[in-house]
Amino acid sequence: MQQGIVLVVCLLLVTVGWGQETQVRLAPGLSGFTFTLPSWVYQPTATITVDAPAKAEALAKDKVITGTVELRHSTATERQLSLSVRLTPEYWDDKEKGTHVLSRWHGTVCANLGDWPDGDVAIELRIPGADAATWPLPITTLHLVRGTVARIPVATRAEFCVWLDHANDHVGFWAWQPTWPNIARAFTQPDHPYDGLRGFVLRSYPQPQLRRLQPYTLYIPEALDLTKPAPLLILLHGSGGNYLNIFGDYGAGERLEQSPMLIANAGMLRESDFRHPFTLSDVIGVLDDVSRKYHVDPDRVYLQGISLGGRGSLDLAALLPDRFAAISAQSPFGLDRATWEPVLMSEDDGTALRLKVKNDVRTLLPNLTRTPVEVLYGYQDHARFVAAARTVGALLKDTLKTDVVIKGFNCGHNLSLPDYDWATTRAWMLKYTKQHQPNEVRLRVTNLRFGVSAWVHVQALADYSRVGRIYAQYRPETKTLMLVTANVATATYAPPGDVQKVVLNGTSFSVNWKPSLNPLCQRAETLTTSNAPTPHDGKRPGLSGPIWDLWSRPVNYVYATTGTAKEQACLKQSAENAANWQDDIAYGDPHLPVVAENALTAAQKQENLVYFITPADVPRLLGHAAIWPLVYNKRQAGGMTPAAYLDADVRVALRPSQWAVDGYILYVVVAGQRPVNLQAINWDQWDLPAATDWLLLRTPAPTAPEEQRVATITAAGVYDNHWRPAAWAPFTVTTDETVVP
Repeated sequence: MQQGIVLVVCLLLVTVGWGQETQVRLAPGLSGFTFTLPSWVYQPTATITVDAPAKAEALAKDKVITGTVELRHSTATERQLSLSVRLTPEYWDDKEKGTHVLSRWHGTVCANLGDWPDGDVAIELRIPGADAATWPLPITTLHLVRGTVARIPVATRAEFCVWLDHANDHVGFWAWQPTWPNIARAFTQPDHPYDGLRGFVLRSYPQPQLRRLQPYTLYIPEALDLTKPAPLLILLHGSGGNYLNIFGDYGAGERLEQSPMLIANAGMLRESDFRHPFTLSDVIGVLDDVSRKYHVDPDRVYLQGISLGGRGSLDLAALLPDRFAAISAQSPFGLDRATWEPVLMSEDDGTALRLKVKNDVRTLLPNLTRTPVEVLYGYQDHARFVAAARTVGALLKDTLKTDVVIKGFNCGHNLSLPDYDWATTRAWMLKYTKQHQPNEVRLRVTNLRFGVSAWVHVQALADYSRVGRIYAQYRPETKTLMLVTANVATATYAPPGDVQKVVLNGTSFSVNWKPSLNPLCQRAETLTTSNAPTPHDGKRPGLSGPIWDLWSRPVNYVYATTGTAKEQACLKQSAENAANWQDDIAYGDPHLPVVAENALTAAQKQENLVYFITPADVPRLLGHAAIWPLVYNKRQAGGMTPAAYLDADVRVALRPSQWAVDGYILYVVVAGQRPVNLQAINWDQWDLPAATDWLLLRTPAPTAPEEQRVATITAAGVYDNHWRPAAWAPFTVTTDETVVP
């Protein structure tokens, strides 16, 4: 007779007690039989996964380990369930040895608990022939909460279920897993589950581009008085991180209760720069959502980031100069490059040089003149990162008229205890509040979506391939407004007092401007300094482009259906490749919508589109206007070559939408019948195509028939105010266009 034992496996991740609780734990390894199952079941069914290490092979018969999963309700004792489970082997490829290695045994069962009442359910695993001395016997409990979740108000229920899904899926950050003790507390007050919670909570907000709820982690210190306006810190992660990074910091010992403030960890994308419209809108969405749900002091909102987020803290504060009272850039990544290059082009390509200047954070440093900045780095970090941090810190000191702190620590790239305590940064930040009505405003604009600072609003640029600059100074003693502008076509001004004289680029004229009786809504006056397009006149949309603006609204990926079956299959696969953000989107389905041209709905046409077409579709959809210009061809000794003959088998063009006001369509013209993988050129990120309006790409022939083409950029540029290709001519970038205020 075979000897059998009962294995009761524990994966309960929530502490129900009210005392000192563990907020994170190291992710468990696989040493014995384990369950992976939801801790909080609010659906009719629950999927239970059973895993065993490779050494459990001794229990297998015919390469299968059989057993049963037993479920028993703690109070409704008549509710019991026994499910058979089969564990089959899974292997991984050892490429060095060229063999398949057994990694684990794996099986799943689905328990139908739709008619079970709320309460705890004990889970047991029975494996015939197992030896109790060999296999450990942990214990777990599954919580049925369907009835309790139904009591949560509809306005909050979907958000709370996002939190439950994270706990059920055991989503963590690297080796750390949140334990979420606040979930048990929330269930004691289902009518208002978030009220009074302290410590870590998972909140979410409606994300417009992804059309779903986007989660973020919020830490609420015990010592913070929420009856008064509270300071808020937005935390930006490094490359590969997400909205759960703060748990790794907490696990490393960071003292989040010191210098208390609300701390919100944003992180919709893992790898993209925080200038990308997705990540930028995520930061704005998190900031606004916390402000709606908690008593946030709008004058004490701060920004802190490390590595990719360190660069992001500089970028976002420059693009949104009125949102943050102080920022901290820690080990900023990406500043070591001469420029943040959108294209790899020849140095005598004038348009490319201008794009490089527009796309570099140093161009926007003057926008930080009212924002205290902290730049931190580790002495043991890579030498070029240290040099870049110190250089940018020095530029900030020379450029800004506010406090700049530059400090190094005896550590590497990751700044943390014992060398650096994040609480010191929060203490430094709390010394500052946001300035509202300064007498002096400096603003540099590369995109009109970010053309606002204090009482200055840029509405149009003269040349969208270059930076627009404004220096505005209000002199209350003489009621004079001093303005120095460059490449600004139209701007609106609402200075903090009466204006009787304006000096614009050295020319004086008398005016009679007075603020509104409502000091929060001043009368604004508009000045035009050059010929500028009027809004919606068939020229450029008011946002001014370039390609990266496409993702500032919901996007649909479309493929044309007018060609042959092979051409349609090629376009469909190319669209699906571009719509797959699985390496970047941190939560939820990473695939954006893909739709056939003949299935586009009226609602989808009002959104932005990425439109994959063949060369034969160009006259039908784009007409015969000049879309791609003559471009510089190095192989012809400086000659100019039509774009169609520059070995460009993929051409990309941003055009105004024919259906949506201020909307865009990004046309991707694919020659040939083999799909293109635009993700291979960081299509979803900022660094290559985002600063341009049009692109030419070359795709070398694959070495194998099943391979897809990987595109590389050969030329890029921008359009003028009338959507015509800008001049392609040699141009020298001056210091004035880079770092001078």
